[in-house]
Amino acid sequence: MRTDARLAVLLLTAVAVSLAAGYLIGAWRSGESAQPEAGGTTYTTTVATAPVPTCTPGQQNSTATGAVETTTKRPGSGVPIAAPSGPNGMAACPVNASRTVSLEWTGYGYRAPWEDIEAVRQYLLQAGKAGPVYPIRLGVAVAEPGALEAAVQATLEQLAAQAPITLEVQTEAAMSSPAQPEYSATNVQVAGVDEPDIVKTNGTHIAVATGRRVELYRAYPPGKLGLAGVFDAYRKIMEFVGDERLVLVSDGHMEPVAPVQHYVRVRGLYMEGGRLIVLAEEARSPWPLEPRTWIIALSPSLEPLWIRSITGSFYDARLYNGTLVVVTSTGSLVRPMIVDAIASRVIPAPEPPVIVGPGATETIVAAFSTETGNAATLTLIGAQPSAIYMPASGSLYLVLPGVEELHGVLGDRLDASIEDLLKKLESVERTLYRSLGKSLLVRVAVGHEPRLEAAASTVVPGLVRKQWMLDEYNGMLRVVLEEQSQKDGRRVTKVSLYILDAGTLKEVGRLDEVVVDERVHAVRFLGPRLYLVTFRQVDPLFAIDLSDPENPRVLGFLEAPGFDEYIHPVNETLLVGVGREGPRLRISLYRVHSDARIEVLSRVYIGSDKQGWSYAWSPVLDPRWGHRAFTLDARHGYILVPVSGVVRYYVAGVVNGKTVTKEVVKPKSGVAVVKLDEAAGKLGLVAILEHRDAARSLYIDDAIYTVSPGSLPRIKAFDAETLKPIAYAPRPVEASIRDIREDPQSYQGRLVKIEGMSLGWSGLDEPPPVTRSDWVLSDGTGRIYVAATRGPIPSYGEKVTVIGTVRISGGGQPYIEPAEVIIER
Repeated sequence: MRTDARLAVLLLTAVAVSLAAGYLIGAWRSGESAQPEAGGTTYTTTVATAPVPTCTPGQQNSTATGAVETTTKRPGSGVPIAAPSGPNGMAACPVNASRTVSLEWTGYGYRAPWEDIEAVRQYLLQAGKAGPVYPIRLGVAVAEPGALEAAVQATLEQLAAQAPITLEVQTEAAMSSPAQPEYSATNVQVAGVDEPDIVKTNGTHIAVATGRRVELYRAYPPGKLGLAGVFDAYRKIMEFVGDERLVLVSDGHMEPVAPVQHYVRVRGLYMEGGRLIVLAEEARSPWPLEPRTWIIALSPSLEPLWIRSITGSFYDARLYNGTLVVVTSTGSLVRPMIVDAIASRVIPAPEPPVIVGPGATETIVAAFSTETGNAATLTLIGAQPSAIYMPASGSLYLVLPGVEELHGVLGDRLDASIEDLLKKLESVERTLYRSLGKSLLVRVAVGHEPRLEAAASTVVPGLVRKQWMLDEYNGMLRVVLEEQSQKDGRRVTKVSLYILDAGTLKEVGRLDEVVVDERVHAVRFLGPRLYLVTFRQVDPLFAIDLSDPENPRVLGFLEAPGFDEYIHPVNETLLVGVGREGPRLRISLYRVHSDARIEVLSRVYIGSDKQGWSYAWSPVLDPRWGHRAFTLDARHGYILVPVSGVVRYYVAGVVNGKTVTKEVVKPKSGVAVVKLDEAAGKLGLVAILEHRDAARSLYIDDAIYTVSPGSLPRIKAFDAETLKPIAYAPRPVEASIRDIREDPQSYQGRLVKIEGMSLGWSGLDEPPPVTRSDWVLSDGTGRIYVAATRGPIPSYGEKVTVIGTVRISGGGQPYIEPAEVIIER
């Protein structure tokens, strides 16, 4: 490569900074001059932007205000994607290590102009210290959906068209009317502060996040359960973004390198004020394109009301009093951008960022009005979050682990060269490594405009790994910490409790070494009490008195094998714990006596040998999201817990005229229904409502709904009294085996229901399509294999009803992938 070409490549490495999180992926059109290029298919738009670094040959580090930015887009491709350009088309220039950057101490971090942050990032790229360097610029082209995408969308549209219902998302007024049925909301940490989840209901409809889409089902009354509509987040995002292309710029020429791949996944949902709010994460490859998080507010007809995106990977969110707070994070230094997709404009983060740690990462807090989509942002550079917590006061607490105080190294104000700054930060990182884990705790005031302001901060000597380790009560913030230290050459973990003034975050009291060499699992603050479960070999459940914030004290504890991962209060004296004991899932009922003694009243195990299980697990055990999968139905006295695992049993069949017995090992999943008798202090496993890959459950009036975002049927409704199935959604098609065999292509991927008789492992000459245990079903019109992947395997001659999806084997033969097998005995 010629020297000037190499120079061009070197100069363009800084463009990756802007592109990494969508920086400059569009701009306000304050000035425009659009001229069609040859062929009339691509337009060039010139706009004025904020100051960006530019340079000319022989000149470095100059900054031009109102620099020219060029974007290319085709009609219909949506938000323009832009890259900064300076004189002679040069996108950026090398940064000298002697360039001065200015940092000013705020009390918890350092404010710095975005231009200085971008210069540091550009220098790191030049020096090869920021990961692989891609000399790229970004353009836009239009691409039609591929054949697979079109086929999937057509199938969903067909299902939606079959739904003989009108979508009527309830408004707040309707929800408060006497006719509104009683229903379960998402299980959250703080009443009144909603959390995102993959399943939401408003009492009449259920919204389900299924990868890149959201499916909306009419759920009440259960007899009318059916698909009402589908919103494809990927398709909607691509309408605005268009297909991105990476191009190499060298010697003034642009050469396409590769298309940008987009991967969209819906991470959470809200149903609020008659709106369905979708939180979707858009990952992009190759590096260094940072992901974006999209916030899409939909009307009852699933039409967008407003659409915004914010730079970074989705971490978590909270909704309180009409303000949605979304937290994202990045793995590089980038200026966050909010995209207003409908208005085709980009809003760069206006406020200077705050440097809180030495790492080249960011935590971005964005607040949105659910009514208008108006937004505010706060950017913290140097660490990524380990937990967030929002009390009913409306403040947001952020915990940023791996942070050491910078103030002792950098002072109140620093004016230093980039090279000197990086050396000082490296010294902080060495100190950080020796400190074995401190965390920055920041309280962010959230206003209704919306508005975000860091109101207080402190450094705590440990780690906060989950939201339940934080709680605000009577003006105090209580924090459970895992503190790390070295002893005799090994790392020691101790669990401590700190009580801080919620306004200033100054320490009020503490309890050192609640336990040593154990990790925190379940945490539950209930007013002046803390219930804490730690685990290494046994499960101590501690009761801690917090009535005197200056002198917290341990009242007592209970030790038993296993551990609880989640604790849920039933009333003032009863607690439910969900955890593990060996390979089994365990649900416990505890009584807390007036003298703080903790007594185990009853326990239910799922996964025991007597039940045929060899292993059992539940989404409730997830330390971050698990509590959202737990449902307490006080009206019917049920605890609902999704479960999955492996079962092992033997079944008899006929092969070549001989009776044989086979061992069957297969997955099993559904929702465990545990009866809670508060008066007697007892738990009892009533049933497991079988549903493949069930991840959530809820109730509406006298029906229990199990939901499987990854399998069909998505939703099953059960009578809450009899626990018998009422309806499925999407509704299975009643089909004959003859029809399926005559035209398998028209049935492929469809949910069907077939009633017939099991022929065991005989009756078909073709090989089993999935496993050696696949069995044969006959309905009088024909015979077809049923894959032995789900549901029980019936014995020869037993009458069965199979609900499942039609698949086609590699040999071209149709078979049924069962969702449910009902044996009539």
